[in-house]
Amino acid sequence: MNGNSDIRALLQERLRGDLSPERQQAFHTLLHDQERQEELRAALEELMSEEQTILQAHRSIWTQHIEAILSLDRDITRPLTVSRPKVIAIPWVRAVAAAVLILGIAMWWLTRFQLRQEAPAQQLAINIPAPTGNHATLTLAGGRQLVLDTAANGGTLATQGSAQVSKTADGQITYHAPEKASGPVVYNTLTNPRGSQVISITLADGSRVWLNAGSSLTYPASWPDNARNVSVNGEAYFEVAKDIARPFSVSKTSGGKEAVRINVLGTNFNVNAYEDETTIRVTLLQGAVKVSSDINGHLLQPGQQLRISPNGTQQIAATVDLDEVMAWKNGRFQFDGVDMQTLMRQISRWYDVEVQYEGKFNPADYAFVGNIRRTENMAKVLHILELGGVHFRAEGRKLIVLP
Repeated sequence: MNGNSDIRALLQERLRGDLSPERQQAFHTLLHDQERQEELRAALEELMSEEQTILQAHRSIWTQHIEAILSLDRDITRPLTVSRPKVIAIPWVRAVAAAVLILGIAMWWLTRFQLRQEAPAQQLAINIPAPTGNHATLTLAGGRQLVLDTAANGGTLATQGSAQVSKTADGQITYHAPEKASGPVVYNTLTNPRGSQVISITLADGSRVWLNAGSSLTYPASWPDNARNVSVNGEAYFEVAKDIARPFSVSKTSGGKEAVRINVLGTNFNVNAYEDETTIRVTLLQGAVKVSSDINGHLLQPGQQLRISPNGTQQIAATVDLDEVMAWKNGRFQFDGVDMQTLMRQISRWYDVEVQYEGKFNPADYAFVGNIRRTENMAKVLHILELGGVHFRAEGRKLIVLP
């Protein structure tokens, strides 16, 4: 690749959607080449300046966007394979698309797009940082609550039946109990609120569970002889220790009745069962699980995802992006054609904000593809999303989405 002209050609080919495999690799190599970022910025700005239909105000706004984008994350875990949307035929939208592609996020209208002059985006009144700590609580048998971020690391938190509850040096929760517990079974609940970092817990059998923000897990402090049963609300990832004599099961209750039960022996899987989601999703990474609801049951194989609707109907997804499923545990927002409402629910839980929609706005008209670190503050994430044509207004901790 020689000089600015070759970078311009590479960008133009990407916008037309006709990069060869070799040129696709060259494109992504360019994104990661820190020594060529000034050349890349110059090529983008030249492309913008040649578009005669860009008003000066628009050029100023998008120059600021490019400056912000080029300073952000370039950790693109996989090449974009988004087909070129027809709306990119509008000249200044091509410049916007170039900036978006540099970040690795392609956003586009799925319905008719109308070009209109707009005032510069209003600066958000809030700049909520990403969670920097964990604010989980542990509810013991009898109802006493422990606020975990105020408890010292590396010590014993409580004794529950025959189990000892400890907090490790890195702030995780661990249960230690005899293999065969004595006395009645007592239950604890670990609650990870909205706006809180992911927390993990090691149960008495050595099984590990990670809880996303806005999630809770209820479980016995020590296991009875014949079963290991827990219940979850929200999203959790499980790495279950094998114990053939005591099968492991995870249940989700909704509306006062059991909505789904997952039976396993030893396996790794993810459960997304938030109350505000339209479906419960069980994704198997390793091993085997049987998922049952009121209507029927399915035996999943690794790499499969089962989706359960509110009426109990089950459907196995044809394709599953496991990186996207596990992004929350790995510190990422990752989207592969996700709709606006699903995306905003994730943002709402992570930053602990209320989301409302205003105006003639159909969230289903948007789809997003991309990969953003969850350590970014909310204003920076929203600034990126605004490049896709959506706008935001903040009122306290209320975030209003506008067309």
